[in-house]
Amino acid sequence: SAYGGNNALSRSPAQEMAAVVKTYQSARDTITYRFFKDDVIAVSGTTPHGMVFYQREVIYPAVIYTLLWNYPAAGQTRYDALVTQTVDSFVPGPAHGG
Repeated sequence: SAYGGNNALSRSPAQEMAAVVKTYQSARDTITYRFFKDDVIAVSGTTPHGMVFYQREVIYPAVIYTLLWNYPAAGQTRYDALVTQTVDSFVPGPAHGG
């Protein structure tokens, strides 16, 4: 999935990273990868149900753009290349959200 939404809580990238990590940890997911640089964050890991998740966000003061993948861990070899291709080509919208 790819979508954008208002940064209604005016979260900084650091605050958004903390919130995303807390959400996954609260769901008892295992985080295996974290990335944070400038206005971009990414978190990846596995769920107790055998799913892999990868979430990448571009955080601006007015809007957050999200790219989210969920797929079976058994297909990780097949999906990893698709995730990489999508991440490399992902272009978020305008910083002002409009």
